[in-house]
Amino acid sequence: MPKSILPDVDVEILDGGLGLSSGSSPSTHVKIGYCTGAVAGNSFVITKSDQVAEFLGKGPLADACLDSLQMGSQKIIAVAAAASVAGEISEVTHVGTGSATFATSGSPNNDYDIIIQIVKGGALNVAQYQESLDGGDTWSGVKTVPLNGAVAVTGTGVTITFTAGNPAEGSFVAGDTYSFSTSAPAMSNQDFLDAMAVVRNNNWGYEFIHVVGESSASLWAVCAAEADALEADHVPIFFVCEARNINAAETVNAYVQSLVTEAAAFVNKRVKVVAARAEIKGLNSLTRDANLAGLYCGILSKAKVHESPGKVMSFPLTPVVALKPDGITYDQIASLDAARFVTARQYVDMPGFYITNGRTMAADGSDYQYIETLRIANKAAREVRKAMLYYAQSEGDKDGLENLKAAGEAPLDLMMSNKEIAGYKLTIDPNQDILTTSTVEVELAIVPVPIMRWITIKQRMTNPFRR
Repeated sequence: MPKSILPDVDVEILDGGLGLSSGSSPSTHVKIGYCTGAVAGNSFVITKSDQVAEFLGKGPLADACLDSLQMGSQKIIAVAAAASVAGEISEVTHVGTGSATFATSGSPNNDYDIIIQIVKGGALNVAQYQESLDGGDTWSGVKTVPLNGAVAVTGTGVTITFTAGNPAEGSFVAGDTYSFSTSAPAMSNQDFLDAMAVVRNNNWGYEFIHVVGESSASLWAVCAAEADALEADHVPIFFVCEARNINAAETVNAYVQSLVTEAAAFVNKRVKVVAARAEIKGLNSLTRDANLAGLYCGILSKAKVHESPGKVMSFPLTPVVALKPDGITYDQIASLDAARFVTARQYVDMPGFYITNGRTMAADGSDYQYIETLRIANKAAREVRKAMLYYAQSEGDKDGLENLKAAGEAPLDLMMSNKEIAGYKLTIDPNQDILTTSTVEVELAIVPVPIMRWITIKQRMTNPFRR
């Protein structure tokens, strides 16, 4: 990182020290995304689930906050962003014999899997229906199809308008269904940058930023540039982004290969991209097919900095009902993991679902391939800098250097006592020419806590009578 223009304490996090081949951490994180209940640029502190609907209304940002709260987040700073890319409505699939015709309209505010099911047949203003927003997992109460045929699907921003058939009494038949899906509005890169300006203009304490909604490598690159700029401003953070969903015309294999290809050209240790998707039972009682970034951020919020988010004993993905897309295989998950995406998995003989690895988009061989190592580095950088900042502009004599060293070691000793790091070595060369440079170089090497990613059991039979 560049040297500060004004006198300051600069921390440069070096890579390559592990020799790999080709108090507690802040629990607060920022979410940026679209919602219906707030003007773009407004921000809110979310600490409990009932604040989500009150402050944010509906939309991807609201869902992501609920997911993170469900998995353990205690404090979220939610920043509402504009969504220049409008949501879309799919074609309607009618199953049954009712003669009414239909058309959809409106602007969806989120991802929905909508089913209108006829429970009583007949004409307009006679027929009755139920609606589901989550593909039939939950249902509304019974309602009457209005005389004008316009069925506003509750809270979605979408209307399906029916026109009576001939004869009118045959317009609707009990048991018929009308199914369609919607996609949420999405941020453009500029929408994201506008929201990031709000983040950078506030002196919040936070550890990472979750960019809510599907994104591509172009936005990941923008996040990388923002992370570099924040690091230069003494704010070492990381971004959590969401990979796109599978398209209706794609096979699972083509989808996985597309993501792998997209990731191949992108490298940055401060960006994490979650490809894991699942059917999630949310705090709002809806079951939806969603990216797991919200749940993943909840795990990071409650995990200690040195803990892997894939730690089986501590972080089961309890809201997950099934992995998505349907039919994804172990080998395909392994391909996404190898491509440095965050994925989810199951274990043989172990109930539930778990994060595979806390991957970052760092280059192969980087010390920061896994999020727990980066979190340790970020925390040490924050805490050591804060401790040494007290000595900025102090005398650089023997006593001054000893005091500076002791100040830097204090937070590292605390991290060791909390078992967040396995060891460290902080050295200050007393023979530096401070008179000429006005600069003191401090060498800090940190030993991370090892993670047992693979466990090998070597079992055999033995004969006690054999010598």
